[in-house]
Amino acid sequence: QIEKIEQQLRSANNQIQVTSDECQTQQELQETMKLEIESIENEMDTQRKLYESRCRQIVHEKNHLDKNQKETLEQKQIVENENKRLQITLQSVKDTLENVDDINSIVDTILKLRQDHLRLTNEFNLRNEDLHEENEKLLSNIQQQQIAINEYINMKDVLEKRL
Repeated sequence: QIEKIEQQLRSANNQIQVTSDECQTQQELQETMKLEIESIENEMDTQRKLYESRCRQIVHEKNHLDKNQKETLEQKQIVENENKRLQITLQSVKDTLENVDDINSIVDTILKLRQDHLRLTNEFNLRNEDLHEENEKLLSNIQQQQIAINEYINMKDVLEKRL
């Protein structure tokens, strides 16, 4: 009977050791999971900061585009006003043409007005092309930022699923 009790005692001790080993394994697994969660949280925080930075950059670029658009509209208005002035002057020249003896003087005036008009139109076109190129670059950059934001959102979704 003592042997039977000793056998039961050894069996109970073995059971306790197995349970203790399982508890130790569970604790190690919990520590590993805790470290993994912390790593994921750090990665999500880094991605969030990157996302916020990119959002600020996009807002800045949009503001820049708005400013360029405003400048373009102002330039257009200037050219339209100058064009109206030139048309009035041209009409005035036409009106006085009948009363002027010196045709060469009128032709010179018309040519000068035409040159002024062409010069202003060329200046406006050059400025408009510059603004257009700058806007294209900004739009391209915004598209790249949007791609990066979409990647961040996908990464965030993956990380949240892993949590």
